[in-house]
Amino acid sequence: MTTRWAMPPDWSNLPNVLLEFVSMNHADVLVVGYGLAGACLTEILLKEGYRVIVFDDGLAQASRIGAGIVNPFIFRHMTFSWRVHELLPTASAFYNNLEQQLHLKFVHPIPILRLFGDGESKRWDEKGFDSSVGCRIMSEESKNYPYLFSEHGLGLVEQSFRVDTALLVEHLRKRHKMSAVFVHEEFDGQQLICDSKGLVYKNLTADRIIFCEGFKAVRNPLFSFIPFRPVKGELLTLSMPGMQEQFIVNKDVFLLPIGESLFRLGSTYVWDDLTEQPTESGARQLLSGLERITSLPFTIIRHEAGIRPAVADRRPVAGSHPEHERIWILNGLGAKGALIAPWLSLHLVSLLNHCKEQDTEVDPARFLNNRLK
Repeated sequence: MTTRWAMPPDWSNLPNVLLEFVSMNHADVLVVGYGLAGACLTEILLKEGYRVIVFDDGLAQASRIGAGIVNPFIFRHMTFSWRVHELLPTASAFYNNLEQQLHLKFVHPIPILRLFGDGESKRWDEKGFDSSVGCRIMSEESKNYPYLFSEHGLGLVEQSFRVDTALLVEHLRKRHKMSAVFVHEEFDGQQLICDSKGLVYKNLTADRIIFCEGFKAVRNPLFSFIPFRPVKGELLTLSMPGMQEQFIVNKDVFLLPIGESLFRLGSTYVWDDLTEQPTESGARQLLSGLERITSLPFTIIRHEAGIRPAVADRRPVAGSHPEHERIWILNGLGAKGALIAPWLSLHLVSLLNHCKEQDTEVDPARFLNNRLK
């Protein structure tokens, strides 16, 4: 009897009619999921010459509605993001290269203006941030923005930008359909058969499979040992004439200009409601945060919600299953997806190519190793 989502006794037990499909519908890699992570990964795989089949159910809500802010800083801790000096140049180069190839503008450099809370200016100053690292205190500029509540001062993060992830994924999908096979259906794990010789899924065969399922990974029994902690985020799109558009304004929430006096207001963090439906409580929380930024009038245009794929230790996962070398995962990018996705995808493909050792901080096996200690 063959076990689904597990190792069957012997490849030779497969029906002959199924084996006939091996040469006809074979891929080097099956990619399950086509949000930002899956799209970046597919781009790199195709450039490396892999034959790819993508399972794209069209439900990658987080990539469609995500703000796509690349922020090298964590204001709560007054420190730089995890490995930002490695991730930021990788992301910048990756996206800029794609802009040239696609003849498309989806990267928008824009600094982040932090409205300091009580005592934050002092903490910032004690850290020694200055213009050499793209961060500075704006000592005299508060008077230039009388409509902002900046009684405790302002800080500026200059090395930040916005990625229009929805536009990018849409155009990458068109590009990738010319060289990869797309299957527009939800992947059914019960149909997956794997052993040391390869993978079979329905009428398809492959050497490896990479799961880029986003928050749906919590339902994947192959990776049940990973402590996923998906988190819901809600955003409002506002019309706010008179609000400045040269900065992303940040204080508890962010106000992101997207052009024509439109702004995205985000975001919430909710762990106990994993529906993708916006809520009244989410809208209230966002508008309460807006009240601490400005009193300018606004009109609500749209209210959206999505689920971020996150891991309990706040680090992504990229690598092979500890027991099944043909089964891989790329996940857990959280709220920093636009920053992390290019580097993490490049790292995973370098592992596939056997040209780099596994990075222990993103190794899926780290959770099993921790249990054994």
